[in-house]
Amino acid sequence: MNADDDLGDASFAPSADALRDAFSLLYAPTGQGDAACPLPERLPEDGIGEGPALAHMVGPMLANARRLGAPGFFAHMDPPTPWITWVTTAWAASTNQNLLHPDTAPQARDLERRVLSWIAPTFGMRAGQCVPGSTLANLTALWTARERRGVRDVVASEMAHLSVRKLLRYSDFPTVPFRSTPAIACASMPLATCLDRRSC
Repeated sequence: MNADDDLGDASFAPSADALRDAFSLLYAPTGQGDAACPLPERLPEDGIGEGPALAHMVGPMLANARRLGAPGFFAHMDPPTPWITWVTTAWAASTNQNLLHPDTAPQARDLERRVLSWIAPTFGMRAGQCVPGSTLANLTALWTARERRGVRDVVASEMAHLSVRKLLRYSDFPTVPFRSTPAIACASMPLATCLDRRSC
């Protein structure tokens, strides 16, 4: 949003002081703030405003959050995040970048294309897509295999993420499309397991 933009709603007019205060809460000790959930049981008819809402939420959001980067914590599904991602996520949220159309995200689309050009060759690919998690990544891969390659038979190692089986239930694959095979080194699967080029 440009400084000259005026939507007639203070919620869309960022305050430097409010943003500074909000980000400073990230440095607050774990126990700061009221840890009890301040949200009422029923949706109120009127809001209390951004500032008071953040003040009420700092307890549940930060004091009770699972600290994935804390000493002694071993991440299972979600690793700790570098602080640069806090900033870039805020940037993306503030501009509401929609990568589906160049008019809504011209720079973001270029950035994604460049980053993928760095990464894709590592996997023997020419292009790719950024997604927010492994489940959506598996869904995208299965959909692409079906639509672009006509894949109807899915073979995966016994170490494959459970989302593969779950996603196949909601995809247009045969009734019994999934075959599991023992994993070898690095939880991978021998290529010989795939019976033909229409399997993945």
